[in-house]
Amino acid sequence: MLRLIASLLLLIAGAGLSAQGKDGLSLITTEGTHFDIVGVQRQSVNFVENLNERLLIVCKRYLKAQPEFFPQRVLVALRPADQVTFDGAYRIEHKEGGFVRVDFRWDESLSYPTLCYALMEAYLTRYAIYHYGKEGPDQVKAWVVAALGTQLYVGLRPSVYVGWSEGLAEGGTPEGPSLSDTAAAIRGSDPSLSPYLLLLAMRNWSISKDQIARICESAVAGKNVHSMLELAIQPKDPNLIRLTIFDWWIGITNDLLVSRLGRYESLDASRAWINELTNFDAFRETDTTIENLRSLWKYRQEPTIQETLRARRELIRIRLEQVNPAYFNSAVGLGALYETLLESEQVHEFIFALTTYLSEFEDTKRLHVETLGALAKSR
Repeated sequence: MLRLIASLLLLIAGAGLSAQGKDGLSLITTEGTHFDIVGVQRQSVNFVENLNERLLIVCKRYLKAQPEFFPQRVLVALRPADQVTFDGAYRIEHKEGGFVRVDFRWDESLSYPTLCYALMEAYLTRYAIYHYGKEGPDQVKAWVVAALGTQLYVGLRPSVYVGWSEGLAEGGTPEGPSLSDTAAAIRGSDPSLSPYLLLLAMRNWSISKDQIARICESAVAGKNVHSMLELAIQPKDPNLIRLTIFDWWIGITNDLLVSRLGRYESLDASRAWINELTNFDAFRETDTTIENLRSLWKYRQEPTIQETLRARRELIRIRLEQVNPAYFNSAVGLGALYETLLESEQVHEFIFALTTYLSEFEDTKRLHVETLGALAKSR
């Protein structure tokens, strides 16, 4: 805690953030394993703290050497507009000793995607210093920052991908992402969606999680991953024609966009399906009593529960293409919950995933009822 206080005092003294916020509010601070956060509104600080927890879950999946903590954590400053001394929505700085700071212009002009991208860039800047030394941040490839930053955003707002897909489909095959540009070189530019599509394409091509993680790790280390990607996309049958990245990109992105724009289930069908996936009545005749989703944490190590969770997670993955868009977030949230139960040992990650799913599902059910009511009145 003393380190956090000292860091914040340096921030206040060196960067002009006053000790009293608007309306005389004192600074609100939090201290975590990888981030320290300072702002003048508790709700905002708590929001970014929760977002950073989700960021760490994303990075744990796609990076092979995520440390349990940073000796010098990333300092996140949420600045009122009248205390901003830089251009743009945010500024990232790194100094000797592994100190990284990201300052945000904290007002209504800051978009959610930009916030996710900037937090990911700040994290990967610190990650690069931790593993690759003081020159590391200047070598991080822009595509991996954009891919993981967008994954963070889409993971919390999955339905936005439907709108993106429609726009991309109308414009033809999107241009592939540059694998050579560094994040530092293009900072301030609007990130393209192509890096996120590349991440989706690798997953949908059944490239293994370990291979994808090695590709992402290499990009953070500053390597051009062209040859790694080209090797990963080749057919397993040696008698088949070898693919170029260009041909593979055209084919896989077309499949991604066409499948996303297919026909959807009805609201009732999607709701019934999700209810079925959360029903554990079959276990009532055994020694395992699943009273509700929260009680799954207690039994998560039991082989029968793990087998059931894996099967349901796979069912969700397969059926996401058809689920009604209104229930898309709920389905993804349920899949994330089951994945957390299978892969995480941290109860706070489980609680966050459970809360996210339940909140999204209840909101969608209310929207469902309102939609049916509005349709009934219009007849």
